[in-house]
Amino acid sequence: MVHYQLPITGAFKVPIDILLVLPLIIVLFLISPYLAIFNFLLFSILIATFIIFSFITWQKAITKNVSVVRTVFTTAGIIFILSFGSHSIANFLASHKLNKAILHVKTAGIRPNPEELIPPLVPDKDNAALVYQKAFELMDKLKEKHKTEWEYILPSKSETIEKLTPVQRRTISKIMKDPEFVKLYALIEKAVEMPTCRFDIKYEESPLIFFPHRWKMRSLANLIAARTYIFTEEKKYQEAIKSAKTGLRLKHSLKEEPFLVSQAFQRVTDIIAMESIKVLLNKSGNIFSINDYYELIAMTKGTDKFTIRSLKGEIVFFGGPVFDGKISLARLVEFYDTRNEYFEFETYRNIYSSYLGSPILKEDYAFYLQAFSELINYSQKPYLLILLKTSQLERELFRNRFKATKYKISSMILPSFYKTLNGQARYTANFDSFKLALALKIYRDNHGNYPDSLTSLAPEVIPELPLDPFTGKDYIYRREGKGFVVYSFGPNEKDDNGIYDSKKRQDDISFKVTN
Repeated sequence: MVHYQLPITGAFKVPIDILLVLPLIIVLFLISPYLAIFNFLLFSILIATFIIFSFITWQKAITKNVSVVRTVFTTAGIIFILSFGSHSIANFLASHKLNKAILHVKTAGIRPNPEELIPPLVPDKDNAALVYQKAFELMDKLKEKHKTEWEYILPSKSETIEKLTPVQRRTISKIMKDPEFVKLYALIEKAVEMPTCRFDIKYEESPLIFFPHRWKMRSLANLIAARTYIFTEEKKYQEAIKSAKTGLRLKHSLKEEPFLVSQAFQRVTDIIAMESIKVLLNKSGNIFSINDYYELIAMTKGTDKFTIRSLKGEIVFFGGPVFDGKISLARLVEFYDTRNEYFEFETYRNIYSSYLGSPILKEDYAFYLQAFSELINYSQKPYLLILLKTSQLERELFRNRFKATKYKISSMILPSFYKTLNGQARYTANFDSFKLALALKIYRDNHGNYPDSLTSLAPEVIPELPLDPFTGKDYIYRREGKGFVVYSFGPNEKDDNGIYDSKKRQDDISFKVTN
């Protein structure tokens, strides 16, 4: 009798033990320092222990003539209490941690309602977005009309309009005299002068919001830069300066959008405009007036800070919906086309969406809120401190294999924010060097030559000298021939002599003027 009941009872006990021990495995996942391997070993040991325990209790039941079924349910009950009891405790602790994190960000005003961040509706007559939409449609029409030449007008990243042949430049100049091109530029100039701009964004679809207008805005920025360059080549300097200023005003059309990606596009449009102004600054003669220089400097104000509004938007419209279950992790991965990680994230999505995985999800969400709130608090501080903080968080999260797996959603979301911080620091360095170049031009117009050091600029030309965001020290400046170069050390924090060369790992951010 014993000989035949052992395999039957063992076969019955193993699947029960596996099912009942799963909640305990989730608890081990939260506290395990070695993740998968360690959990697998613990899982195996636990199952083996429960089987042995079941066998012993079953044997005692036989010798004491106790019901085998009763023994099975007794041991299963013990496993259930140990496993689900531990899971309940872990879930309670994770809930407490999450509620504490939510309370903290709410107290700090970091996680308001979406309605507080969504820009108010704008009357059609005051909405620049409608004018931009007409410009987009006309731009698409012109692209179709000038298929062959369009690549000259909007060159790829590997080339710039300055590198085109004389024949290609003349072709662009001729095309830009097309009445439809003239109309396009008139629409852009009208739009940048309007006080409000609200594109039709479906905020309720967060975080799967589609922003086609941003790429269109980038194309408009390139078109304006092309026109600035052509005007410069034709020595129509006043028209070129006016065109460049239009390019710098484009960013204001995206400022009300509460997203970091909107800020990224603002940076792109500004850098495109700055590059076109650099061509003008390198022309000999008194092209710019003192007022032009000061107006351009004034347009650089407020470019060195993140807006708290956009940082809050990341929590409300991106992180919140993902963690709250309004959008599945698999759908998010599919939307952002990271299919190489799709199956990995699909596995985690299945775990997170279950009752068993709820403690993991809550722990992850609490970590996300804590990390993001810390970064928001740092966002208005000098960039050197911000970058130090992000480096610390990166080391804590992404170089620790345990935390990178434990906080899976955070490890997917936060890196893009860190890249944005680095991009903002690069942008600040670009704009600061641009502003210093303008100030140096003013100094030369006032004194007949460039100063020996940047300290001569403040407070005579500008109130104070900006600091390199990557070092916290003054920008590097030196006179070169008739001109000068001013530059930041860049992310590697090394002096590469003002040179940017990714292949040689030289990443100085410089602004060079030859006269």
